[in-house]
Amino acid sequence: MIDLAPFYDKNESRSNIAAPFSDAEHTYATDGKIIVRVPLCPNVPQSDFAPKAEQLFPLRKPEKMNRLPVIPDARFVECPKCEEYITVPDYTGIGVARFDNKYLRKIAALPNALFAVTDESSGAYFTFDGGDGLLMPVRL
Repeated sequence: MIDLAPFYDKNESRSNIAAPFSDAEHTYATDGKIIVRVPLCPNVPQSDFAPKAEQLFPLRKPEKMNRLPVIPDARFVECPKCEEYITVPDYTGIGVARFDNKYLRKIAALPNALFAVTDESSGAYFTFDGGDGLLMPVRL
């Protein structure tokens, strides 16, 4: 079983996604930009929000799934106003869409992750040993 903590934000103001939640078959974790689905974790409570999450997933998996490209390390620059280091927004174009490298790194850390871009507005579907997920693209 993977650690779901990287895929949700416990400080999220929308309480229905501030922690993992389940339906009868799966457990989900999301922060609103990425969602992962794994087999049911019995200790994660069921939620009325789960059917909405399940509807996001495609009925058929894409025919062609690929390994992720090498994702560059985060870049930091010194902020001239606050004199602290901040992360420079960094994106990777894959197919016809761009994705935030912060999320691509999370996916790349999953065991045997494979990735497929559906189109520039729908984002990407990914699989890994023990589950699957969806990632929204960056809109510039």
